Amino acid sequence: MMRYMHSLEKKDLAPNQAMIPLGSCTMKLNAAAEMIPITWPEFADMHPFCPAEQATDYLQMIGQLSQWLVQLNGYDALCMQPNSSAQGEYAGLLAIRRYHESRNEGGRNLCLSSAHGTNPSSAQMAGMEVVVACDKQGNIDLGDLREKAAQAGEQLSCIMVISLYPRCL
Repeated sequence: MMRYMHSLEKKDLAPNQAMIPLGSCTMKLNAAAEMIPITWPEFADMHPFCPAEQATDYLQMIGQLSQWLVQLNGYDALCMQPNSSAQGEYAGLLAIRRYHESRNEGGRNLCLSSAHGTNPSSAQMAGMEVVVACDKQGNIDLGDLREKAAQAGEQLSCIMVISLYPRCL
């Protein structure tokens, strides 16, 4: 498995070679230690939308690991957020939605997005309305962004911004 993954890695692009294609932010975050368990049949066959009552062992394992990490690190709590950028942004958007709902501001469901790839899809999956706030090349016009934010008013929930051109400082 690792040799196969390494052969795929050699075909990938890097910031020092060329523009990175969409999805690369997700693909590059998986450590070798995370890849091994996904080959085990006990883990690999779980459907992502499996009902909670059919995933009690998974939930027990995740709960125990969370408890250990909280105790070991002295945290109050932690999030077992997935490493995938798409899953992480979705988890973040759900947290934003729940935050607004907890403040009785559930009407804040509009996401201004200048982002590419999965970002607008994640916002829609999180129950948000998406308004694109960039030009066809992905550039942000601050005047347009301010105008769209003002138009959204009390419905504005969040703004998703992503840089398509990473730079080293």
